Amino acid sequence: MSGAKSPNSKVLALLKSEEASVRIETLEALPCLKLSDEVIKAVCTTITDPDKGVKNAAANFLTQCNDSRIPVQIATYISSKEIETRNLAGEILLRIGINAVQALVDYIAIGDDDDKKFAVDILGLIGSSESTPAILELMRTNENENVLLACIEALGNIKAAEALVPLIELFEKSELFQPTIIESLGKIDTPEALGFVTSKYNAENEFLKFSIIESLGSIGDEATFFFLLSEVAETGSPLTWPLLKSILLLKQKFGFDIPFDEKMRNSILNTLNEADSEYKKVAAHLISVFDDKEILWACLKIYGDDIEIDEILREKFFLFPTITLQHLPELLNQKPENLKNLVALVKELLEMYYDPAESGLTEIELRNLSDSFTRCLENPDEEIRMLSIEILFSFDIETALLFADTILEDNNMWNRLRLLDFLEMVIHPSAEKLIRTLAGDPEEMVSERANEILSQNYFQKTD
Repeated sequence: MSGAKSPNSKVLALLKSEEASVRIETLEALPCLKLSDEVIKAVCTTITDPDKGVKNAAANFLTQCNDSRIPVQIATYISSKEIETRNLAGEILLRIGINAVQALVDYIAIGDDDDKKFAVDILGLIGSSESTPAILELMRTNENENVLLACIEALGNIKAAEALVPLIELFEKSELFQPTIIESLGKIDTPEALGFVTSKYNAENEFLKFSIIESLGSIGDEATFFFLLSEVAETGSPLTWPLLKSILLLKQKFGFDIPFDEKMRNSILNTLNEADSEYKKVAAHLISVFDDKEILWACLKIYGDDIEIDEILREKFFLFPTITLQHLPELLNQKPENLKNLVALVKELLEMYYDPAESGLTEIELRNLSDSFTRCLENPDEEIRMLSIEILFSFDIETALLFADTILEDNNMWNRLRLLDFLEMVIHPSAEKLIRTLAGDPEEMVSERANEILSQNYFQKTD
């Protein structure tokens, strides 16, 4: 009579089950203690399983089980020809973190140049100084450009101060690596790194200068801040954009004030109008005055393009609501691409005031605002139409009633239904007339709601 199977043998059998659900359940129930080398190897092998659920269960187990054998086994999959397996191995090693460093360091000597680069990339992301000696040695002995770039980036991510001299030596040897070296020195952030980066500022290569400016935002001091401010006046786009970013970083780091003079104004305006989102966000942070029509218009025109930029701008719009509302009608009349976002902004701004008179707008300015929304009532976008009539009812009921018949013919039933909500709150003969019209609406929901309002002593209210 044969003996009972050992627990490890049972696990091995279950991991080879033809049913993916069995393999998943086995991995999810597997304890981390007292597992044989064979089971550890078998579990690591499941990251190549054709079933995605099995792979996920394996990854969860392998990252949660603190077993020194796991990163050694997983590191071997860095050499996999299957990109998905290779990437999953990298993800697991990264999640294991510092406990995977030695396995990755050891694998540098085993793998080919692609494997070395992959291992170094992960070590850089882990960011442990324990890997610095191995990466420095690889950078000294390897000639593959991709491997060297990976080493440079990793040393920066690790913030390895001992890499300063080797990086500077490599900088002088090859132009190819110079931008990456500058970026890494910016992350290392020592006085020596700052001195070297600053000394290279006048490089003729604009791409390198771009990297230098961005690095100065990380490692710069007070003198750097004022130097960059002076450069804003002399530098044209697109170098203006990283200059503003570095100035903002140093302002936040040291609490410096930034002068909003004509040169700074023009740089911010240019950035708002022409830069990509990363730098527009910087420009939005740097705006300190809001009574400049060009600046305000530039802000309004990009509102709605990027959530993070919107959050910055909203704070400024709400700090200066009157100025914002004064300038909005002219822009609304031009039907900009972000019209819906601007209409919603006006709604929120007006909700700040219980009385339109408290908005700070003159009668003419309120009339201009009102007129701009009557033009929106025939916009093809149903949401813009509804927001517009709602805004009119919030601060100019007479105009709202005068133009509400436009919404009576709205092809969106929900807009007509929503109109009834506004009309119900108004004690006025014109409102009664509009409600009576909607009582004959072809849509049953609309007509029933209108008749319900009329039946609730509505006439007594308007007598």
